[in-house]
Amino acid sequence: VMETEYGGDFKFRQWEQVSIPFHISDIEGDKVNVTAEIEGRARFNASDVEDDVYYFELMCELVKDFTPKKVKITASDYYGGVAQMEFTYQVQENRSPELSNIFEDVVMPASGSFSLDISRHFYDPDEEELNYLVSVTPSGIVKAVFDGGNLKVTKMNNGMATITVSAKDYIGAKASASFKVLSRDENYEIDYYPNPVMDFLNIRTSSLNPVDVSVVISSSVGVVLFESTITCRAFEPGRVDMTGFAPGQYNLEMKFGEKSYNYLIVKR
Repeated sequence: VMETEYGGDFKFRQWEQVSIPFHISDIEGDKVNVTAEIEGRARFNASDVEDDVYYFELMCELVKDFTPKKVKITASDYYGGVAQMEFTYQVQENRSPELSNIFEDVVMPASGSFSLDISRHFYDPDEEELNYLVSVTPSGIVKAVFDGGNLKVTKMNNGMATITVSAKDYIGAKASASFKVLSRDENYEIDYYPNPVMDFLNIRTSSLNPVDVSVVISSSVGVVLFESTITCRAFEPGRVDMTGFAPGQYNLEMKFGEKSYNYLIVKR
């Protein structure tokens, strides 16, 4: 008698380690001689602890030839009785993880942290469990750590950082994606940088949608040197070219809706 409880199609993924038990015995209790003719890297070995049990074994990650392979198992007894089982097995070549949904850029909420469900962004076509890695550039703006299946991002300082998330499978194939996080002072709807200014002054809002901001730059004695309406958003700041301004202090006035903000900036 030769049988197995395995009910699959003998098609395996490259990340699997296969060990399928077969029960081979003689109904009259005679000793059975078992041989196996196997193509490829698979093996058919007797159990060290169980009588009449044999294992079809295969470390799929070692396979480089992904064509179908034949197996023929023969069991015979002393009196010439023979039973045979034939099947074909195949290891399917590993497929890399894929990005299923892009990451949107994020303006840090007033709470100072947010979480993302990573499983919504990556999937593995081979149905393999993935390992995740995260990096933040530059450091010191936000902290990003995995908490279960979520990526938790926490504010550390004001600024903009790029977070890169990589999904890696057992074989080492991976997919990566990046998004930006803007961490800013939520007490102000508009902010500007840098100060002091060397060449360009950047102006942005917390909105992900385009916003028109009225900008006026004047000298310390009130002479208007620049006046314009600039369209900007959180990740696409408006720019004022100050390369032609002489070094010194200037008044910056920005109007957004019904609100007006006044600051002192320095040109170097």
